[in-house]
Amino acid sequence: MKKIILGLMISLMGLTLFTSCSKDSDISDASLVGLWVFVNMTTELENPTNVEELEIEQGFMALASVMLQGTTIEFRPDKTFIFTAFGQVERGTYSNDNGKFTLTVNDETVSEESFINSGSTISIKDGVLTLTANILDEKLRERGFTKYILKINFKK
Repeated sequence: MKKIILGLMISLMGLTLFTSCSKDSDISDASLVGLWVFVNMTTELENPTNVEELEIEQGFMALASVMLQGTTIEFRPDKTFIFTAFGQVERGTYSNDNGKFTLTVNDETVSEESFINSGSTISIKDGVLTLTANILDEKLRERGFTKYILKINFKK
């Protein structure tokens, strides 16, 4: 379970940080730098044809939110980051070029080809860093989902 959640977080970071903002984004390196602590995770799920699948997924996300307590992301001025969850540490680099964030973890750069949907964002508002990922894919559609959005919130 830990590996699933950690993988989800790293994937979501990659999703959101790569496709985060338009060129006129107000997220600067200065606003991103610092230690961000997990606050909560919310979901926007819709599955009008299969209520049981919806309830299972909602339960899993509620459990994941509890398990993520204590998770941190530290963005540093030298363009490196440290992601800590479940006593495990991932290190990598990030860049913010022309409003697009790129995240590299273990020598793997998250690229446009490495994710399914481009409806992912990163935002900072009222001191909260929110990673939003639209992860609706064909497998979820086959299970009846019409909407599957995760929002992961961190606070300095």
